[in-house]
Amino acid sequence: MKNTFKHGFTLVELLVVVLIIGILSSVALPQYQKAVNKSRVAGYWPTLKNLSEAASICKLEKGSTCNLEELDIEVPTCKSLPGKSTCLYGIGASSYGGVEGTTMAWVSFGDIELGVSSSGRYCADNSTGECNKYGLTGRHISTGLYSCSNIYALDSTSN
Repeated sequence: MKNTFKHGFTLVELLVVVLIIGILSSVALPQYQKAVNKSRVAGYWPTLKNLSEAASICKLEKGSTCNLEELDIEVPTCKSLPGKSTCLYGIGASSYGGVEGTTMAWVSFGDIELGVSSSGRYCADNSTGECNKYGLTGRHISTGLYSCSNIYALDSTSN
């Protein structure tokens, strides 16, 4: 009788490979999603910095806080983040970073707000964990300010 061997993998070997792939993907996927979200948010920082600087210049020239239409730059179209229904730019004066009257610019997506002032960048949420979802949890600087529950300084230039 001739002995023939079939070449291939057993069911147990295939199950082990599928299990290993499942474990690796369950670890890697959340980190990948956080990196993608962080990169989506990164596109807003240059715009916010430009808006904040233009608002500061306008305030110096005019002597009072300006609105978006009075700025000497083109305000880009606000594109909402995935899963968010609103996207609004704003400028104004604030005491963020301990400096009274700091001119700042922000973009609000409803339950998350990103902002820039001369004191640095911040992320604010309503205790929803949205800042963490976008990889934006820095030093916690305030609770219950600006109608947001948590505000995180991302790269403050002052203490």
